[in-house]
Amino acid sequence: MLDNESKMLSYVDQFFRSRSYSRETERSYSWMLFQLARWLDRSRLSLDDLDPDLLNRFLTERGWNVNSRYLAVCAARAFCRWLYGGDHPLMDMRLSKSRRRIKPQRTLNELQVRQLLYSIDTSQPIGRRDLAIVALMLDTGLREAELCNLELQYLDLYDQIIRFIGKGGNWEAVTIPTYTAVCLSSWLADRDQLARQIEVDRTVFINLSGGYKGKRLSGSGLRHLFRRLADRAGLPALSPHDLRRTFCCLMLQGKASTRLVQIAGRWKDIAMVERYSQALRPEDIEPFSVVNRIMEI
Repeated sequence: MLDNESKMLSYVDQFFRSRSYSRETERSYSWMLFQLARWLDRSRLSLDDLDPDLLNRFLTERGWNVNSRYLAVCAARAFCRWLYGGDHPLMDMRLSKSRRRIKPQRTLNELQVRQLLYSIDTSQPIGRRDLAIVALMLDTGLREAELCNLELQYLDLYDQIIRFIGKGGNWEAVTIPTYTAVCLSSWLADRDQLARQIEVDRTVFINLSGGYKGKRLSGSGLRHLFRRLADRAGLPALSPHDLRRTFCCLMLQGKASTRLVQIAGRWKDIAMVERYSQALRPEDIEPFSVVNRIMEI
């Protein structure tokens, strides 16, 4: 009989081929499943013995935080449903995420956004690429993995829309506002010129230097790019996900409804809009003052 790790290895590729998970989810689930298989081997247990009590033992011994525990349960349930069917004991297992109040995280205000945009040198292709990235993330709230995996074939600048596989492996689409579409068009002209010189990846955003020139811009490459942009703009720190929070807050400050922001950000739960907009301050209420409006101030 195969040991658990070998058994997992023999099935995991088939499992992911039958699903449409994002690369980030696939990577996380793979790591969780192999950790579980190794733990079962060390405990002299079989993958076939897995049930809620056994999985809870595994999670307790690992000492993971609530988010990692939740992810592990999701990975194990999805895999066992695929391998054993919908009547597997794990189908009845639930582990709620923490409901504790989350402290406000890093978000840019309008002044900082201007500071960031104006600091990008668009006289060179790398600057035109960086401006297109920043503008697109600010206008659409794209996640890091979504942006890195955008494919040229699904970008339609005429209708100003781009389609992609989003979080959870579902096809999604975002509208590209006019200024950002112009930034993208400028970058794509540079990209086309590079493609005539060397073979480039099919993704919209690619590396422009070093040994990875022409290859897909990776998540680590994007994070490095944002550190460079923050330094040049005089900002203390900046990550790709900061722009998703910024997108949320500035849309609300621009008088977009919470429901519209939820749709634009592709959140399933409107509570996520509240979570991402915790940087809003009491003084942001000023433009909506009842008395100001009545007194025509």
